[in-house]
Amino acid sequence: MKNKNRSTITSVSLTVLPAIAACGGSKLKAELPSEAADPEARDVSVWKDIKPGLHSGFGSVDVAYSRSIPPEGDVSESIQLQGWKGERVHCQLLVWSAGSGENIRITASGFSGEYFQIEQAQVSISVVTYVLTDAFPGGNDRQDKTNFPVHLKPDRLSGTDCFSLAAPGTRPVWISVDIPREAPAGIYYGTISRQSASGMVKHPIILEVLNATLPDPSEWSFHLDLWQHPDAVARYGRVALWSPEHLSLLRPMLTMLAQAGQKCITTTLIEEPWNHQTYDDFGGMIKWTKRTDGTWTYDYSHFDTYVALAMECGITRQIHCYSMVPVGNRISWFDENSAKAVTAELLPGASNAFTRKARSASGDKHGYRPQTRAPHHARTENKGLNMRKGIAMNTATDALAPERAA
Repeated sequence: MKNKNRSTITSVSLTVLPAIAACGGSKLKAELPSEAADPEARDVSVWKDIKPGLHSGFGSVDVAYSRSIPPEGDVSESIQLQGWKGERVHCQLLVWSAGSGENIRITASGFSGEYFQIEQAQVSISVVTYVLTDAFPGGNDRQDKTNFPVHLKPDRLSGTDCFSLAAPGTRPVWISVDIPREAPAGIYYGTISRQSASGMVKHPIILEVLNATLPDPSEWSFHLDLWQHPDAVARYGRVALWSPEHLSLLRPMLTMLAQAGQKCITTTLIEEPWNHQTYDDFGGMIKWTKRTDGTWTYDYSHFDTYVALAMECGITRQIHCYSMVPVGNRISWFDENSAKAVTAELLPGASNAFTRKARSASGDKHGYRPQTRAPHHARTENKGLNMRKGIAMNTATDALAPERAA
């Protein structure tokens, strides 16, 4: 069958994890992140009909397969994919067993055509792992969750090609192929192999490259704005915020976003602009300080570091700044007199010493203009956007704009 998932944007429902374990040599090392037990009651008797040993085949990229039962629906030994030059196409290999205990490795060949070879490096393989969720059944959220219990969903890309099936279960493996722009149109042949102690099984892939070229993601007109959360990456990676290790974790994620056509860099001007609505708090990228003499300084170090990194990774169209009118109208700064962080409720339009001082500083020589949230015009190619270093900045004429320290 042909791959019907011919989107120009890579899948964003799957979360990418750093590589967990290296596989190599004759001894396969199969380590995945720990997963919760399946909270749903399953009829395990279905495994009695499964022959001993390992089984594998291609399923659908549109189906979230259960970990606890054999795959349902059509599963095929081979698959046919179709895409433009410059496009990324996907398929999903399923591996299941009634409990083999074998370590398993999935590998890919390159793709051979009549006049051109697509190298093995253009194929990526990532074992999918499962997370608990109480929302998004069939891809859609439900407002009423009272009758919708917690369950397992395949979601995270592990970054490794090795795993094991010690107990009865099914494991999806996500496979992507980047079609080179210089590849001539035609038919290409490759294989996906399942390797274990019991032997190797090869699954053929036929790739049809069409005579059309997908532009570079930076040239796509579709406006993709997926908010980033650097603080969550630091917490999950167990590294210090804004450390070299933190930036190393952010780099591949920002690069993947750029390859998906991301246009915007998410930045925070203040602490917690959304008032603790997320699991990980959003820290401010600008340090506000009120000096003992009553003057103000603003340290943009983390802001500049993150913007420079995102631009280096290919996200160069806009910077979204959150937020001078935050949820709850609360703004924090460090007060040198008390040597403490101070938080005040500042209502939009209210006149006080703080807002008068901040408004007087709004003529920022760098052209920064913050916003509360992405308005409609921020999602279009608005010709009225300010520019700084070639990046479109959304304008909010009444917003406060903290001046940079000299």
